[in-house]
Amino acid sequence: AEYMGVTTVSDMTTDTTVLCLELLISVTIQNRHRVDLVWALVWDHLQETLHKVTSEAVADDSNRQYLLERLVIGILRLSHHFLTSPLPTAASNASSITAGVFTSPDVSPLLNLISNIPARVLPVTTIAQIVGMFETMVHDRASATFFPSVSLSVGEKESWNVLYQLITKTIPHPSLRKIAIESLRELATNTTLPMSVVPVFLDSLTQFAVTKSDTSVEALNILGTIACRELSEVSTVFPSADTVAQKQNQNQQQHEQHQQQHEHEQLDERHHNQQQQHQQWFRLVEFLFSCANLDHIETAVSAVTVLKRVVVDRPPLWVMPTDWSQLFQNILLPSLKNLSGLPHLRKIEVSVVERFFHRSIDLLAKSYLHQLQKLLLVPEFDEIWLNILEVLRLFTTGKWGDTIDECVHETVKNLVMVMATSRVFEGSGYDLWQRTIASIQVLQPALREQLESVVGIPPVVSDTPVVASGGETVEC
Repeated sequence: AEYMGVTTVSDMTTDTTVLCLELLISVTIQNRHRVDLVWALVWDHLQETLHKVTSEAVADDSNRQYLLERLVIGILRLSHHFLTSPLPTAASNASSITAGVFTSPDVSPLLNLISNIPARVLPVTTIAQIVGMFETMVHDRASATFFPSVSLSVGEKESWNVLYQLITKTIPHPSLRKIAIESLRELATNTTLPMSVVPVFLDSLTQFAVTKSDTSVEALNILGTIACRELSEVSTVFPSADTVAQKQNQNQQQHEQHQQQHEHEQLDERHHNQQQQHQQWFRLVEFLFSCANLDHIETAVSAVTVLKRVVVDRPPLWVMPTDWSQLFQNILLPSLKNLSGLPHLRKIEVSVVERFFHRSIDLLAKSYLHQLQKLLLVPEFDEIWLNILEVLRLFTTGKWGDTIDECVHETVKNLVMVMATSRVFEGSGYDLWQRTIASIQVLQPALREQLESVVGIPPVVSDTPVVASGGETVEC
């Protein structure tokens, strides 16, 4: 390292510099059980050399680019070794890395060195090496050779977080982007992600999803997998007080205090995980709806398909009626209202748009019917239902064709039939029936008499005009 401490990169040959760098990395890895003795020197050298190379590097200087590539690979080797070959417990406790850089196995400062390299000087080959390291770590993670699935230490969490940020550097490079998204898919499919790294994992995937490219659909599918598995599990349910007390009574006296503390920690962790699940699930649903409004039709169609998996097929059991109310009022209905009038859809083939709208209307109808019993418990139920009718009306006023009009006709009919079967319009719900009929009169006049005869509720007779949700008055 002392020999390499030169003023400029050109003061010594590139081959010599690379040789010294390789020897330094190898010696550090081989002596990692006592690396605290030399780590401050190694760390300072890596920082200084990387700063010199990146500040002097230019696009046509192949020697400096080569040195930068080997330097990044050396840092990746160190990071991978510290992550995948943890020290025994006793040794780990005894040999914390000095100078406040990191405590094994936290390698986030090392990975941050690469993350902070300006994009203009980062070689494509270096990005390929980052992907290669990520693939290796994913395979190790899948085979459970390191990192228990249940939890990560602070250092491990930070290391994975930075690694997810690094993998997004492949986005401008199509060939590398495909490899990276495949690694993310394997990690999401074959392992149980600790909740502590799920937010950054989702952030990485969202960056791939909005690229409007061939990887967007795959990224959205992975997001659906994470939402249906990591964010929908009921692993955060609190044990009852009786269960906790029973366990405590069974413990021996000398372990009672320790056991009680351990159970409190478990409860705190479950409560924290539950809050994270709640926050990330709603954030993900909102992001998927934003993707449905993108001007890349393949991404939009895929987003609606994934939303059906997340919201309809396997929603979290912990979502409360008030949460569903907020979801409909703040995310689902405004997004679909905007979607029905997107101007770029006029430039797309009619059959593609029809398929897209069919899926969107189906998503709205099934989301509502699946959660009807919960929505009936919130005071704003009437408003939600009338807004649904208004959104469906917008799909017909856009003049998208007879196929969409027929789809809306059948959807409204089915929704009203289910609500009538559930006796929503009886008793105190009779006023809602009046307002529903008024809205349907504006939406599709021919449907009114058909619904009145099928549902079996007599026509409304009133001297007072009823105001429909579209703002028009209808004599009932």
